[in-house]
Amino acid sequence: MANLIAYELLPRIFNMSVTAGIVILFVLLARLLLRRAPKVFSYALWSVVLFRLLCPVSLSAGFSLLGLVDMPTRAATPHTTTVEYAPPDIVHAEDPQVQFPVEPVRTAVNEVLPKGEEQTTADPLEAPTAIATWLWLLGILAMAAYSVASYLKIRRRLVGAVPLRDNI
Repeated sequence: MANLIAYELLPRIFNMSVTAGIVILFVLLARLLLRRAPKVFSYALWSVVLFRLLCPVSLSAGFSLLGLVDMPTRAATPHTTTVEYAPPDIVHAEDPQVQFPVEPVRTAVNEVLPKGEEQTTADPLEAPTAIATWLWLLGILAMAAYSVASYLKIRRRLVGAVPLRDNI
């Protein structure tokens, strides 16, 4: 469990975030094309982004907008796939490689990653990955605590509120 949190969680979150970023670009493009359409279509498009952010797997289909972008997919089950820009075991891989859809970014990142004996004996990716994961988790906790505190503060301020007129 500790290895999952320290070394594998961040690559999984990273993979989901990059995929969601690509979906967001498609949604923004679709919104430009559907400017005059009713707002319900805009909400439906953003629900796709929400699903993509929350769900780590994709259902297999014959046609997919994500298929237009070169996505490094791996079959999770017979009917679902996961996208792996950075493999979950990248921290302990002998030759770590990332697979971004943008070639210059992919090349630049892969050149910087440690390779061979340096990677297997010293594990230079362990500490930064573990620290980044724990910072990310602390950030989530801080944001959740702030949200709860803000909710309680506004609830306390609105306890004695009464309607003035006309739903105000």
